[in-house]
Amino acid sequence: MNAPIQQFNPSQIAIIDHNGGKWLTAEQLGLALGFSDKRARDGVNNLYNRHLDEFQEKDSTTIKLMAVDGKMRETRIFSHSGCNLLSFFANTPNAKAFRAWAKEKLAEPDGFIAVDRETLQFNMARAGLLEQAYLKANPEMARLARYHNMGLNWDEKARLMGSSKDALRHHLKELDRLGIVAYNPDPKFARAGRLGSKARQEKRAFLQQQQSLSLEG
Repeated sequence: MNAPIQQFNPSQIAIIDHNGGKWLTAEQLGLALGFSDKRARDGVNNLYNRHLDEFQEKDSTTIKLMAVDGKMRETRIFSHSGCNLLSFFANTPNAKAFRAWAKEKLAEPDGFIAVDRETLQFNMARAGLLEQAYLKANPEMARLARYHNMGLNWDEKARLMGSSKDALRHHLKELDRLGIVAYNPDPKFARAGRLGSKARQEKRAFLQQQQSLSLEG
């Protein structure tokens, strides 16, 4: 491998955002470690291949990036942990300065990801328990959710539940609101429901008006 000839210059390093983390391409990492423009990418890739058994999936991956010719090409990138490993293997004069820079610019905040995952897992588990408790306390709703998820049509659901389709639609809206099932009302039924509600309001207003006239008479 050619000897490094460039000094560490963090202002020239282009960071890539991938899966919520910060990564460097092999070429960018090579330049940061001090290898020449011509040897930067190959030098890092050769180091990576030579020590392949030292790396895990979280250290390196390949993604499609646009090359200078405008075409999308598979490009190897390295996370903070992968960059650290390669800097030790390269052992260049720039390695120590690079690791200090990478710790600040590439590393995730201490505990941020762990706490986020723990919170997410806790909330998902809690939501699952609440859903189970609700369905246990409402067996008819549990049956309806099961039939709905089975893909049964309205006639089949109404027959098995012994209920009207309008009542089932109302219950499915509630289950959808709770996040238990995914229910998208048929637009024609939604429109009919709005028209029916409007008609009931007009009828109520008419009856109230008639009652007022009777009292006045």
